[in-house]
Amino acid sequence: IVFGDWSSDVCSSDLRVFQGLLKTANLKHFAMYMLRDYASDLSAAGYTKMAYYVSKWYVHVAEQLRDEDQVHILVSAYNQMSYYSLLLTTQEESLHYASKAHNMLEELCKKEPTPTALYELAQIKTSMADIFMKQRNREQELQFREEAIGLFKGLESEHPHQVDVRIARMNQEAIVFDHSTSMNQKLVLKRAKQLLEEVTSFSKDHPENISLTVIRIRLMRDQVNRLVSNQDSRYESEMIAVLEVSKRSEERRVGKECRSRW
Repeated sequence: IVFGDWSSDVCSSDLRVFQGLLKTANLKHFAMYMLRDYASDLSAAGYTKMAYYVSKWYVHVAEQLRDEDQVHILVSAYNQMSYYSLLLTTQEESLHYASKAHNMLEELCKKEPTPTALYELAQIKTSMADIFMKQRNREQELQFREEAIGLFKGLESEHPHQVDVRIARMNQEAIVFDHSTSMNQKLVLKRAKQLLEEVTSFSKDHPENISLTVIRIRLMRDQVNRLVSNQDSRYESEMIAVLEVSKRSEERRVGKECRSRW
């Protein structure tokens, strides 16, 4: 980073401090976490490009660390860099950092398959699937989503009360159904209906979780699209039922929003 080229005097002057910190080994952790949080604050304030450059320094400092937590620290840094790269630059750079995090986690999980490491690996697989989706590489996208779903299911079986894991798995399955054009459509529709029932039932226990609502909407929209494109009169009543469920869900959402405003 060339500080003189920055348009913001605040960023350039603030970041000069970290050049001095990096020369002191015992302050590297401090500098790294400051850079990470600084990038997040800049992004929240709308300065995404500045957050991207600060994240480069975050990665630079993280790569110099040599301790037992280095893998998780580097994964976090690479993930953040991948995210800002996807927003600002090319998908190739984003995929580069995501791949580095993915490879490190796979090696770690072979040695120590802890729940935390497996969950992080599943999450980075979903991130890579999202990048491949933007590249319109459906084969790679579905491969990584299926691998992530497998990891989530494994974690669910061992930790059935982990809400985040179950929601993450259901979300990835909903995306797979949404994109599965080459599969047997009747089979996809059946599996999607089963998932919708699971999500709907789970929503009753967690009504405050917005992610579940998003998954339900995706599944209902996907079902309607498939039933319409099928053009088979046998599915007409089923399509109307799905539309009615979607309509009632939207009415409830609008009603809650109106009540909250009052």
